[in-house]
Amino acid sequence: MTIRIERVTKELLEKELNSDRFISGLETCLAHTLSTELATGMIIGKNFGNNELIYSEYLEVGDLVLCSGDSGEKYAISLYKKETGKKALDEEDTPTEDYVLYVANNSRLVLPHPMKTNEERISDYTLFFLNVTPGRIYPVRAEVEENHLRRYKRILRPITITANASYNDLVELFFFQENHPKLQIYDAERLKKVALELAIEAGTSKPEVEGYNVGRGYFSRKSRKVFCDFDLANFSYDMTERVNGGKNA
Repeated sequence: MTIRIERVTKELLEKELNSDRFISGLETCLAHTLSTELATGMIIGKNFGNNELIYSEYLEVGDLVLCSGDSGEKYAISLYKKETGKKALDEEDTPTEDYVLYVANNSRLVLPHPMKTNEERISDYTLFFLNVTPGRIYPVRAEVEENHLRRYKRILRPITITANASYNDLVELFFFQENHPKLQIYDAERLKKVALELAIEAGTSKPEVEGYNVGRGYFSRKSRKVFCDFDLANFSYDMTERVNGGKNA
């Protein structure tokens, strides 16, 4: 059995939040959400033991609340049925050929990342989950659950960033990260209460929520930079992973 150390530093977080890949992706998400009112975002992965971050070739397009794949698929199916009157899935719950072509050619549902990415790479876990929606930065229950579930099977700490899509030069951002030392058992009522606390605290200058790292920030369209009104060191961490026979212990 061997021990692998996973280290996420303040410097790594600051560098990535102001990288060309992140900024160009954020700008594209903002534009798409403003034109469609759909939640748009990015899932940025990381592998154990190195600082390489993994971006997909495509940005995430969801429904009116969350930009996750499940939400996006449900919205696409409902939109297809509304616009064509046809069913998207056959009797075996397999997408029909017409539906697949509909999604592939629908610019509202498919959004390429503006920069060349490493889609073929598979990451060990999610480091950043960006969710851009119109009119709010406060997290809702779906985002809190998404953040929690991305810790599944790993004692890691993904960072969720909610962004308020607007035409203003300064775009509001809210960061949160579950920081319990051990993975909490899924509890819908607990997460519902957490979502309410986060929503309330997101409107304060120095938000605080027990069991979470939180902070406010903004993206400047003019300077194309992300600024944080808190110390990103609070979101850094060191973790270990036990590996036995080539598999996670």
